[in-house]
Amino acid sequence: MTLDVPAGVLVAFLLAGIRAAGWLVLAPPFSSPAIPPVLRALFAAALALPVTPRLANAGLGRLNLPGLLSEAVLQVTIGVVLGFFTALFFAVLRSAGELIDVLGGFSLSVGMDPMSASETSVFGRFHQMLGLMLLFAVNGHLLLVRGFLASFDALPLGSGFSLATIGRLATGGLSQLFLAAVQVATPVAGVLFIANLSLGLLTRAAPSLNAFSLAFPLQILVTLAVVAVTFPAMPTLVRNLTDLSLRAGSVLLHG
Repeated sequence: MTLDVPAGVLVAFLLAGIRAAGWLVLAPPFSSPAIPPVLRALFAAALALPVTPRLANAGLGRLNLPGLLSEAVLQVTIGVVLGFFTALFFAVLRSAGELIDVLGGFSLSVGMDPMSASETSVFGRFHQMLGLMLLFAVNGHLLLVRGFLASFDALPLGSGFSLATIGRLATGGLSQLFLAAVQVATPVAGVLFIANLSLGLLTRAAPSLNAFSLAFPLQILVTLAVVAVTFPAMPTLVRNLTDLSLRAGSVLLHG
């Protein structure tokens, strides 16, 4: 039995799979080390299948070897750039958690995370895992996949993108990351400031009480209470981060 596949279809499938593989390397939640590389490769092939028929007529089957290699490098670059901007906005959750750890005194319990093979703090890892769980709960992963598949319409095989747009988006994305992380950690910072100010006034009024001996356990208690109170806002935050990542991808693809 012989399977005859046109060269244009095979090249389109391979190039689309390469772009999908580059995207899956960085884009959450698919970039998690818990997903085996073989499963990620199969998922990249699954993403390439539905877009192959409309990409097969781009005339890529007539490219020579140097042309195919340069096109493959371009598709990997596009996938990695799209995955980077997707991961950039979702790094807000981990950054906010690490900032809360510093403010609440949990930064002393930094340990090795076996999933990412890096050191991580308590709330940094907790917010990251909670964000990924909520991403599935609000069907954000489906929106990310749909947005990636739309990149083949906005930026088909054989076309490039603007480096100036990448630089502008990277600068704006980093500033939004810092701003969003500070906004998430602001309630904890405000309540801790009031608690420490109250302890200072109490120590000033009654020095014999030695109220600052309660500062560390009070700091931990207040941090846990405020984080618990802010949990209902997490789904909205994850949804907004998904919208931001899709908007950044749209700006990148459309210039």
